[in-house]
Amino acid sequence: MERRAATRKETTQKSTSSHDNDPNRKVFKGRQSRDPIVILLLVTVAGVCFSIGYSVKRCDESLVNNSPLEGIVQQQNEVKVERNVQTPSTVISPKTKELHRIGEGGGAWTAETHLRKYGFNVDAGLVDVIEESCREIENNRQTDGTMWSQHPGNGPIHGLWRPPTVVDCRVLELGPGVGVYVDSLKKDAAKKKRKVYGIEPNPMRGTFERRNGPKQLAINILDHEDSYVLAKQICKDELNGESFDLVYSIEVCEHMPPERHEDAAKFLAGLSRIGTKLIFGAAHRGQAGTGHVGNRPKEEWEEILAKVGFVKDGADSLYVAEKLNEYNHKVNTQVYYYQEKVVSALERDRMMKRSPASH
Repeated sequence: MERRAATRKETTQKSTSSHDNDPNRKVFKGRQSRDPIVILLLVTVAGVCFSIGYSVKRCDESLVNNSPLEGIVQQQNEVKVERNVQTPSTVISPKTKELHRIGEGGGAWTAETHLRKYGFNVDAGLVDVIEESCREIENNRQTDGTMWSQHPGNGPIHGLWRPPTVVDCRVLELGPGVGVYVDSLKKDAAKKKRKVYGIEPNPMRGTFERRNGPKQLAINILDHEDSYVLAKQICKDELNGESFDLVYSIEVCEHMPPERHEDAAKFLAGLSRIGTKLIFGAAHRGQAGTGHVGNRPKEEWEEILAKVGFVKDGADSLYVAEKLNEYNHKVNTQVYYYQEKVVSALERDRMMKRSPASH
């Protein structure tokens, strides 16, 4: 056994030694070497392909630069650059922060606060109600027999409204927010002669800056000594002394302190004439909401408004409640008509001073 192992070991050593000393053996380190002619051909082909590709690219660029696509390509490149630019965070001034704080605790709201807390908050039923009210007022004003009417037939304009000769309803919304409802009253070309206003303490911009759109009066009615006189001044400045045909305020007065509710009612009366229609609703007691500081039952509002000349119309109130879509709107909203003139305290004082009996 030992002799066989020794013989096998000796044979292996001889074989290895003879293999290493073979002069015809080629040693390969790393990748195998290539024939120089093959390498030269590969380099030549690669160079030709690169030249062709570069020429095609230059040709494409030339075609684009000399065609209408040039502007489109440039715009796309600009968009790509803009998307990579990081814009700084919006800086809110201390004054704006203070307005947000006030808005969330009642009082004045900014447009941002409106949208952040409630969004656009659109009740399609209310859009229909105020538009129907305007049409009714305008129909009663016509002298040539024309009226708002819907297109007959089955064509694409079937059901669309045709305006009468005069479309000039005077409307004011107390607390329009970002202006969804007042904007709807001015949306069509036929309605551009309507005089539609919204009163918010802070500038809302947006739709109020639209051409032929509604107008905002940036006024805080609670900052004035006599809200009735303020309302009359607005009528003088904006309507040449005329009063509004339609006034409405939906879910706004609960943001005013209860002790100022009578001032709000006097303001509404100051905007009105005999027959002015008022659509009014405010949050009832226990109704949750941001900035609710003056909730009260609608029966109490009915009493407050009656003191300044507004009389509730039961039939119209039921009709509006059926039309509205949001629960709180249905529960809170009522319709009134102005029946008598209210004399403010300041007007009464001035009248007393002018009276001969006062001397």
